Amino acid sequence: MKAKVYAIMVAALIAVAGVIVYTSQSDADVINDPVTNGKMTVNISYGGGWELPKTVDAYNGAIALDRALGTATTHVIDMNLYTQSGQYISINYQYGEITSINNIAASGDDVWNVYILNASGSWVSATDTLGWYKPFGDYDVNHRTANIAVIYGTPSEAQTKINAFNPTVTSTIVPVSDIVGNEYFKATFYVKVSQAPDVQSALSDEGMSVSGYGNITPALINRGVYVTGYGSDLYLALKNAFPNLVVGQEVVPCYNNGSYDTVYSWISSFLNLYSVQVGGKLTPSDYTDDTWAWWQEYATFSVDSSGNVIGSTSDFALGLYSTIDDAPLTTYSYAMYFAIGGM
Repeated sequence: MKAKVYAIMVAALIAVAGVIVYTSQSDADVINDPVTNGKMTVNISYGGGWELPKTVDAYNGAIALDRALGTATTHVIDMNLYTQSGQYISINYQYGEITSINNIAASGDDVWNVYILNASGSWVSATDTLGWYKPFGDYDVNHRTANIAVIYGTPSEAQTKINAFNPTVTSTIVPVSDIVGNEYFKATFYVKVSQAPDVQSALSDEGMSVSGYGNITPALINRGVYVTGYGSDLYLALKNAFPNLVVGQEVVPCYNNGSYDTVYSWISSFLNLYSVQVGGKLTPSDYTDDTWAWWQEYATFSVDSSGNVIGSTSDFALGLYSTIDDAPLTTYSYAMYFAIGGM
């Protein structure tokens, strides 16, 4: 009997017993909020003083700045996580780049300088555009912030201003304890290793066998099993579900090895299985007959009667998805299927 996984909308309210309280220093009106997103405080200066702060609910810095400015202030910010040309989709590493605020754009040495309040409590210059900064305690420490400052002027002027800045309002990073166990951050994974004889033979030739974790045994994984994990994105949720068994690209937003970019959360090994050549090994000079098996990823999928995954593989690495509705890409279920795939 075929079972199809559907994205299920998170309930608007969760059971009282499951409410996790998050107190933000900047939220004077509502002291106790169930954690359904992050809060970020935005500070802007393009004159002698500071135009804001304003605290908003936001999944990342790009959304926070856009939301804080609202419709009353003209602004141009790159709000596209990805670009698409025909069938080709590319991650936009400039997601959250500022072009202008209040019709003020870069001119000569004057630019929009971006600073974040880092996890150590220091204001530092942002190394990437705002879309890659998030207010969650499980996220990359170098891109973890709940407070941003945007200053127009020369870099030297901006540095002088931020050095003297003593914010009147700050927001706090959502701690891991408010993420793990929280229904809003819960992702469901379907995990399966193909039992096709050629895949199993290739794994055996390489001396590889699947590793389980806790009650999730290799036998269950080989048959296909549903597992839950908690995280501010699905990569972090998968790591929560399988500690020490997920090896992926940790650099945000990408790592460039000189020939190509590897985006954040790209999986190199999972459950101690990594890419393996299945066919064409006897003809090394002929690439046309090569076949490989690796972890195929699906944001939308169904499962057949044998437990195999059916669907189109995801255009994005799993760390670009979140269960949080405010995120640019949202899904609540995801499949990790070790099987032969097209190159």
